[in-house]
Amino acid sequence: MLLIRVFVSAVLLLAAAGKSLSPEAFFTFLARLSIQDPSLHSVIFIGTIFVEFFLGLACLIGFAPHVTLKVIGTLFGLFAIVMFGALAYQATGSCGCFGNFIKSELGPFAVGRNIFLAFLAFYAGRQQVHRFALSNVLNRYFNDEETSPTSGNSGKSA
Repeated sequence: MLLIRVFVSAVLLLAAAGKSLSPEAFFTFLARLSIQDPSLHSVIFIGTIFVEFFLGLACLIGFAPHVTLKVIGTLFGLFAIVMFGALAYQATGSCGCFGNFIKSELGPFAVGRNIFLAFLAFYAGRQQVHRFALSNVLNRYFNDEETSPTSGNSGKSA
């Protein structure tokens, strides 16, 4: 689970960094999808980078891993739908997913990659929380019910 969490985080953070450093490929992809409004391009661009960066960071540090991984799985599923829609529009070339870091061509491989990443994220979200998750650390220090001397169980659960 930790390995999947780190992998999914790395994909999101690399995608956010790639788009930030070379946005022209992503803007070209949006234009190929018949989105003509430049202000809408900017909103989609900034929103995508924001979501990818903060979800990647949250997943990496283990913030609410079950929820974060399910949201990431949904995001990858949405990316797969967009890729499938691009194929339906017969768009060709790069999708700009990773900027110029990694060339990612539109096609069945791009759709399959996003479906696979969605599956990984959902699978990891269903597993037990790893001990390196931030939520475990916070629960340990802020959950007074289990460790309170008045509760009668002295920190052990049945």
